[in-house]
Amino acid sequence: MEIANQAKIDVAEANKKEAIGEKIRDRETKQNSSKIDAEIFIISAKRQEEGKKEEYGIRTEAEVDTENVVEIREAKLQMEVEKKKAFVETAKIKDDLFSKANVEHDIKVFIQCMPHTRSSGQPLLPINPEPQCIGRMEAQHEIERMAAQQEQARLAALAAAQVHQ
Repeated sequence: MEIANQAKIDVAEANKKEAIGEKIRDRETKQNSSKIDAEIFIISAKRQEEGKKEEYGIRTEAEVDTENVVEIREAKLQMEVEKKKAFVETAKIKDDLFSKANVEHDIKVFIQCMPHTRSSGQPLLPINPEPQCIGRMEAQHEIERMAAQQEQARLAALAAAQVHQ
């Protein structure tokens, strides 16, 4: 009987150890599974974050600041180039208008002098050359006024273009 009782105790202890071992293995399996799930979640979250950064083009502040500095510098240089182009263009227009005004004035003076030929006994040039100077001065003032208007229009267009940028 003692042997039978001892056998029952041994079987019960074996069943107990088996049950405890099974529970320990289940717990370890669940813990490992939880660790793996947590690591997968962390890795997935990092990848999603990186994907979002790439998707939305999020950059560091240094990159943005550097790009802004470069863009501002390029805009300033472009404005300088545009100013110099405008200055050259204005000078060309002034020269063209002044040349045209001089030619027109010379033609007017020549036409006024035409009736005075040698056959009429009158000199080919007008007696008082002062009206010629006055006419040229008026032409010069007209040229400068037109050039100033063109410069104002050009500056207004440049300012409007900068506002739209």
